[in-house]
Amino acid sequence: MVLVKKRFLNIENKTIANSLKITLINFKSILFMKFLKFFAFALLISSFAIFTGCSKDDEDVDLGPTISLKTGEGYTSSDFEVFNDSTVLFGIVANKSTTHNNLLSKLNIYYNELTLLDSTLNTANFSGDFEIKFIGIGTGKLRFKITAEGGLTDETSLNVTILESPVVGVEVDKNSGVELGSFNDPVGSFYSTTERKAYKVAEAMLEQGKIDFLFFKGVTNLNTIAAPDDEDAATISDFHLTEWTTKNPTRFTWPISRQKILMLSKISVFSLNLMQKRLKQKPMS
Repeated sequence: MVLVKKRFLNIENKTIANSLKITLINFKSILFMKFLKFFAFALLISSFAIFTGCSKDDEDVDLGPTISLKTGEGYTSSDFEVFNDSTVLFGIVANKSTTHNNLLSKLNIYYNELTLLDSTLNTANFSGDFEIKFIGIGTGKLRFKITAEGGLTDETSLNVTILESPVVGVEVDKNSGVELGSFNDPVGSFYSTTERKAYKVAEAMLEQGKIDFLFFKGVTNLNTIAAPDDEDAATISDFHLTEWTTKNPTRFTWPISRQKILMLSKISVFSLNLMQKRLKQKPMS
């Protein structure tokens, strides 16, 4: 009986032990499965949050408008040199943001601090050609700027060097040491640039066609160089200009210094010719 009972008890104990082991294993399995489910759920939530966050950030970033210069034949799109009083062609292409629908609202062209163009737009895309005439020796920066609704901008710029225009087919003739005096001075009052010679009153009367200019001291302008057809020169009776039949209409221009050009730049250094017929506006996409 004892042995049987013992065996039974042993059997019973083993059964209980096995049951406990199975229960423990099942409990651990349940915990592990719950952990896996929780981990998977947490991973899904975090991934969704990251994905949603990135999408929202990307969606909020406005890349703004873009502007560029045409590079085809005849267009200038990089730093350049140009002769004084020459015209240069530029082509502009501008587009609204690729991420937002803010239309293009303004186009500006500047040369240094001088505004050459301030034009209002209301379009998604813009394409236009502009001719700009450069007057005055010097250097500067030409800027093209596009603005979109909301205030975002983009711009591109070129460095400009304006050179003195070459004189083609004309040789400059320099005469030095020329002396001119009044009508009664030992030296003559009249001068011929072709002959490089000064003439006195009586000599000039005989060579009227050769005389280019004369010197006199007038009442208003005092020491003056003028052409034979000048009205003030005619008031000097000792020159007898009223008796001349040939009076060369020589005209003079003052050389303009760079400083004077800069002073005048706000008024007329540049003339901007908008080629309205060549402006093209693409429809909003």
